[in-house]
Amino acid sequence: MQHNKYPERCKSHIFSNGKKICIVIGRTLEIDNWVKAIAKLSGQQVDWCYKEKEAHLLYIGDYSKVYNAIMLLNAPNIKLQRIFEE
Repeated sequence: MQHNKYPERCKSHIFSNGKKICIVIGRTLEIDNWVKAIAKLSGQQVDWCYKEKEAHLLYIGDYSKVYNAIMLLNAPNIKLQRIFEE
């Protein structure tokens, strides 16, 4: 995983058109790198944004591929709060 100094802003097309898949809590850089790994593994467009002290993961593409990537990429410092159904 590439380690950035600061997370990038949520891509506007994913923010506007994406579907919410889960909510997590964790440190911003860890979440940012985890989400990039999910996007790479799933081959889908995935990004995140903060809302009320929680990170909301959004995706465009195949729900099952993103879901499976989330389940495979265990991130011990990121707490999964909620998973949304397709």
